[in-house]
Amino acid sequence: MLVVPRNVYVPMLSWLTQKMSNSSSSAADDDAHLDEVPDGAGCTEIWEHLSDGRDDD
Repeated sequence: MLVVPRNVYVPMLSWLTQKMSNSSSSAADDDAHLDEVPDGAGCTEIWEHLSDGRDDD
């Protein structure tokens, strides 16, 4: 098991958090392809929705 010292991972996580906060895309942009999938849909419904989208391309 790899053990990373706290003085290494805390600055790394801080940098990553700042980098993600300054990112131009939002969570809404990342999930836009799932807008038409109903809440509570399972893996099969999501797969079918994504597959239908690929067929249209």
